[in-house]
Amino acid sequence: MHETCEKCKRGKTETLNGVGNVLNPDVIVVEEQPVNHSRLSRELTKAGFSQDKIFYTSIVKCRAPKKGKIEPKITDRQIKLCSEFLQADIKDMKPKLMILMGGASSKAILKKTGGVNKFRGNNIPFHEKSCNVVVTYNQEQSQVRHLQPVFERDLKFAKSTGMRRYRFDHDYREDNKTLDSEDAIDLMDMIVDEKKDFALDWETYPLKPFNKGAQLISCGIALSHKESYSFLVEDPDSIMDGRLKYHLKQLLESECVKIFHNYKFERMWAKQRLGIDIKNKIIDTQYLAYIKNETNRTHNLGHLSFVNFGLEKIKEADKYIEDMRKCPTDLLMKYNGLDTKLTYKLRDHYTPLLDDKDHAVHTMLIDGAEATLKAEMAGALIDQKVLINNKKRVGAERYKEMALLRDMQVVKDFEEDKGQEINLNAWQQTNKILFKHLKLKSIKKTPSGVNDSGDVEVLEHYGDVPFCEHLLKYRKLNKLHSTYLVGAEKAIYDDGLIHTNYNLHFTETGRLSSDSPNLQNFPKHDNAFVREMFIVPENHYLMSFDYSGAEVRCMAMESRDRELIRQINAKYDMHQFWADRLSKITGTEVSRFSAKNGFVFPSFYGAGFKSIARNLELDQDDMQQAQNELFKMYPSIKNWQKQLEQFYNKHHYVESLLGRRRHAPLDYNQMINTPVQSLASDLCLLSMIEASREGYKIPLIIHDDITLYVHKDDVLKTYKRIKKIMTRWDYDFINVDLEIECLIGTNWFNQKELQLRKKVV
Repeated sequence: MHETCEKCKRGKTETLNGVGNVLNPDVIVVEEQPVNHSRLSRELTKAGFSQDKIFYTSIVKCRAPKKGKIEPKITDRQIKLCSEFLQADIKDMKPKLMILMGGASSKAILKKTGGVNKFRGNNIPFHEKSCNVVVTYNQEQSQVRHLQPVFERDLKFAKSTGMRRYRFDHDYREDNKTLDSEDAIDLMDMIVDEKKDFALDWETYPLKPFNKGAQLISCGIALSHKESYSFLVEDPDSIMDGRLKYHLKQLLESECVKIFHNYKFERMWAKQRLGIDIKNKIIDTQYLAYIKNETNRTHNLGHLSFVNFGLEKIKEADKYIEDMRKCPTDLLMKYNGLDTKLTYKLRDHYTPLLDDKDHAVHTMLIDGAEATLKAEMAGALIDQKVLINNKKRVGAERYKEMALLRDMQVVKDFEEDKGQEINLNAWQQTNKILFKHLKLKSIKKTPSGVNDSGDVEVLEHYGDVPFCEHLLKYRKLNKLHSTYLVGAEKAIYDDGLIHTNYNLHFTETGRLSSDSPNLQNFPKHDNAFVREMFIVPENHYLMSFDYSGAEVRCMAMESRDRELIRQINAKYDMHQFWADRLSKITGTEVSRFSAKNGFVFPSFYGAGFKSIARNLELDQDDMQQAQNELFKMYPSIKNWQKQLEQFYNKHHYVESLLGRRRHAPLDYNQMINTPVQSLASDLCLLSMIEASREGYKIPLIIHDDITLYVHKDDVLKTYKRIKKIMTRWDYDFINVDLEIECLIGTNWFNQKELQLRKKVV
């Protein structure tokens, strides 16, 4: 056995070398581990590759035995140990293209973390081998039903683009010019006078400008992907040159095309530190990348520059990222200038790829960025006394549950066996108690498929076991304490407000998300008291608006089903009808909630009767009868599902009625529900944009609702206006009445349904 193999101990005694053209291959195919190449070679031939020009190799050089049906995960240590064999395979080869199959292959070759979807769909210039790289799924993944056609297209993409001549801009870091204030003013005057397109980027400390000591350190401006300038803006030892501020204002409010990567960030700092509103002709390359590839949630400048151009940011500056004030000026100027050049280059790369619908979505995202930024900058009021009291109360309850658990004999046995105190937050340790000491039967696996799961569902299943009962209570209390209470406390700025960061480019359906803190996951039903800390200004209420039955109404718009349209406009309770019908068919009482969420929506979104029966624990034949009746009542929904599948198979994406697209790979349920959920989210986003433009104060944005601070004298007037904004859109596809729901209260916890004395039109 090779000494490296002895260190690895995958259970193999010999390595398998690569096969194929070992002298001068045009293509190197890198799998994660040795595989039978017969199927892969057929797929490559079908894509147009010549087998005599291909060399096949792998990251690890042996196949470890499966654990049941599960392929063992390839570890970083195994990748490192096998690297000498891989390098021996390909050291002297000069391919035109490398096809990396699977996440371990991309990690080993590109030295980048992340799964396949982070890199696939790009022809990456790879400097180390002076060739192009295309990333796709490994053989096992490629045989999954909804991934197989995507894999085939990836190979065709590799053939059509990857065999082109390798190009790499070796001088992309150079040619940045550092300017003093006078030269910076001259540059900005020239840009405005000649109406030049420009990319702009700030370097700041810290990431948000709401605390004392915040500093807008420098500005970078690029006029092409090879021409950039940078200059200091705020000098902590002196007052900023008033003329510099004036000319920045002239530049940022001019008619020039302004290119940013994260426009919301640049706008926030310009407004907060300089009092400048960025106006007119704005492009955000972050949004352009998201529009073209929303399945990849990594849209930062460094990643996009790498996958599109093979370019890296300046790593020497990484150690200063937490505080760019400490970065040497020469390095800072070079770093700042490079960011703008990369941003300009991304604009030139993505713009030709966008059609009219893409541009319309980009415009909506820019408008959404401006509206969400207003909410971020205004901030949300926090009652810190309530926060502290709730934190103490939950902390005490958590400690009580922890003490109960530690006093259990099974925990003492574990600690004696291991010779250490148990960490109740370590699932590996609690799982050993569940499945080794208590000998409970495993009912599900973790997402990797390798380990037994001890998640909430499992603990609830074994709720009559004292350890499971109290561990579940402890975990819920721990999440309340650490995520919602301590997390919110850490997010409070010097001004006493929470300035949440709202994201329009993180979810694949377009639904808004947030962080610092993540407001979207704050409990709404169980333990909703953690919302109590969010309060209102004196003499104000907190009013929250959202659409009533948004997804059913959007399904009616997408499918144009006549009976569904009729029922909605007649205010017919379809969910209660199906609850009654299911109860009659099954002979078991089915609640409205179960009918709605367990039968109607799953059927609308493509679930089969077998999975519905399994989830509701009802008879399959009964569910088949019920689903047949449902689609007989709403025949156009079934037809729409079939037409959507045909469209997806042809175009490899689905789109909503507002033009937002979601690209492959999608499984069947994702394909069906995306247009509906995207439309519902975008109608709410458009409403929020309009409300923001009209001056309403929006402290909180939660998924698909809009929350406002409203003076007590303006409640009825505000309700009427927001209702009009949300329900009277002039789109041809709106074929049902839109209705809203409104909650009102003095904090986010005590909101109740708004009671009106008379009907408001």
